[in-house]
Amino acid sequence: MKKEKPTTVLHLDKKIEVALTPPAGEKGSMIITIGKTDGNLDNERSLLFALVQDRVDYLLPNAVEDAPSYQSLELKYPAEKASFHMVPPYYPGMGTYFILTDSSLVGKSSKELSPDEYLYIAEYVGLYKDGCVVYASLLSDDTKSDSFKQMLDMLASINPQFK
Repeated sequence: MKKEKPTTVLHLDKKIEVALTPPAGEKGSMIITIGKTDGNLDNERSLLFALVQDRVDYLLPNAVEDAPSYQSLELKYPAEKASFHMVPPYYPGMGTYFILTDSSLVGKSSKELSPDEYLYIAEYVGLYKDGCVVYASLLSDDTKSDSFKQMLDMLASINPQFK
C-alpha cells in the first residue's frame, strides 16, 4: 500500500526513523519511528487507542477489510539480567497492531506488483513508561511468511531509550 504518514496526536521531542528489509531475495519492508515525549506513557490506553485510530482512519478507505482486527503485541524484555546487546533499564510498555489488505492489489500475482507495492500493511503503535513511542509499518505480500513473523518479533523486542 502506498501511503503518507497520518497526522499524529502526539508531539515527539526527539525521534529516529529506521528502514529494514528481509534477507536478500525476500520482498518486504519495515519502517520504524522511535520518538520521545516529555511524559510517562505506560498506562495511557486512551492515547494508544487515539494513535492507532489515526492510522486506521487514514488506511481503511483503501483496504479490503471493513474494520481492522487489533492484536496486542507482548513486549519481550529480559526478566532481570541484560544480554550483551541490550542496555538496561527496561521500560515497560504496551503495543498493538493491525493488518490491512490493499484493495487495489487484490488478485494480482507477485510478479505483477512493482517492487514498492505490497498486498498487506501492518501498522504498530507502542507506548513506553519512559515517554517513548514507537510507530512501525510492516509491508509484505505474505503475512504468514517467516520474514513477516520475524519483523513482528523485532517490534516486540524494541527497548527504546533516549538520553
